[in-house]
Amino acid sequence: MALPFLESMVPSRVLASASGTPPKRFFATAVNFGMNPTAFHPTTTGADYEMPEVLRVIEKHREDITVFSNLDHGHKGGHKAQHTYLSGVKLEHAAGYRDGNISLDQRFAEHCTGQTRFASLTLGDSGRTGTGWTRAGVAVPHIKSPQEAFQKLFVEDDPASVAKSRELRARGKSILDAVADAGQAMQRKLNQDDRERLDEYFTSVRETEVELQRLDKWAQEPKPEAPVSIPKSQPEKAAAAVKLWYDVALLALTTDSTRVVTLAPTFEVSTVEGVNRGHHSLSHHGLDEATLAELRVLERFTLSQFGYFMDRLRDTKQVDGTSLLDSTITLFGSGMGCGSRHTNDNLPLILAGGGLKHGTHIDVDQKEPLNNLYLQLLQSYGVEEDYFNGSTQTLTAFGQA
Repeated sequence: MALPFLESMVPSRVLASASGTPPKRFFATAVNFGMNPTAFHPTTTGADYEMPEVLRVIEKHREDITVFSNLDHGHKGGHKAQHTYLSGVKLEHAAGYRDGNISLDQRFAEHCTGQTRFASLTLGDSGRTGTGWTRAGVAVPHIKSPQEAFQKLFVEDDPASVAKSRELRARGKSILDAVADAGQAMQRKLNQDDRERLDEYFTSVRETEVELQRLDKWAQEPKPEAPVSIPKSQPEKAAAAVKLWYDVALLALTTDSTRVVTLAPTFEVSTVEGVNRGHHSLSHHGLDEATLAELRVLERFTLSQFGYFMDRLRDTKQVDGTSLLDSTITLFGSGMGCGSRHTNDNLPLILAGGGLKHGTHIDVDQKEPLNNLYLQLLQSYGVEEDYFNGSTQTLTAFGQA
């Protein structure tokens, strides 16, 4: 049963800040090996499009979602390009971009830094590739079990660990102070180019110091009380395990512990009824009908779990009476289009919620890059940005509410 919004679920600071419009949030599901195109992508466009077999499991959410076809980053490489799902930039090409290969979730997280305990949470197992990427090209570590995520959200660290962390942070600040003092003394001896390099260095130092201060602030704030308990061990059935991941993601958002969550569930040892092989093995179906039938079962299950999460978002009410889905930009997709052919074009993409206008299937016919949509999502989130990893305009085919 979906929980309603309860004031006791969130700390008082959240209620005080939520007296007006609820904050925007972002959630993305990453599917490691794409979706079978013929079972996922509709063949007709517009509001009256016919849903293919796999999409029909979320038919009741038709008005809440936008389905995209022929939208991608223009990459090739199969698994080696899969990590570009939320960035559009291959790791080896990051140096040629203004913001490196920063991913969409981490750009959202930058916008929210300091407003929540965790700037973002990356859940699940990334498999062979990373999901979130920083400006420096570092993969954001995944929290690999619901139990670990639950503890991170709601269980206080023991006093000794807290004291040790505080000591290390204080030591970090003192080192930064010493470096800054030494640098100021050097400025007079440097030429203009070296002064500019040193200034860039100290900008980085100041950013680190701000992060240390942020950690100190949240170390003194008690974590929210958990409104529900969580099983001590991972459920054996995939249906229960994936639901648990989505439930943890919902708790993270409803308690305002973070406003940015990504989830990458994997099914390499599948326990879905009617499925005997892992997702990777099934994605290499070679057009074998028995394998395709099994793959469709797994893909229907995958989308049904995303539908379950949309149910939870829709049924969770916020302080102003709107649903959590109304304020959460919710994305389902992959960096791989067709696992069988190892292609990275025509990515499977569904967008939901976020106060955006939905209820249609849009086929862009590969005339625009996916990052145009991502830039549009950033702007709708409130990020004052006119550029995202090569894109300088929004997706012309997609209108906002």
